[in-house]
Amino acid sequence: MMVGLALLMSVAAGSAHFHESRPESFSNVCWSEAGGDLLGTTIWILPAADGTRLLIQRYEGGPLTPSLFSTHAEDETLVVYSDRNEPLYAVRRDGKGARITYLNGEQGRDGGNEERLPPVVKVGEFPDCK
Repeated sequence: MMVGLALLMSVAAGSAHFHESRPESFSNVCWSEAGGDLLGTTIWILPAADGTRLLIQRYEGGPLTPSLFSTHAEDETLVVYSDRNEPLYAVRRDGKGARITYLNGEQGRDGGNEERLPPVVKVGEFPDCK
């Protein structure tokens, strides 16, 4: 019993930098008035009984198919690996927001391999792209 409790506490402590037990969402999705397109990335960090899940929704003109992944906590970073054990994404805290690094060749809204995602304030509302 004590071993199980200690194990549960160590798992909870490993992901404490992403709020122990409540889902969080971060997004830099914006609306391009010129083309009427949605551009950017939204992520949800979802606590689960056996770890933390990462739901990623990309927008390139419109929403692409969302993807749900299991994560591995490495220091203060959540890392997603493919089925072939290749790193896909790394997510870490960045002030009140999160920073996602694309490790698989994907690019962010600005063409780089890393993006800062502020917390979602109101679901479904997207600011104008600047």
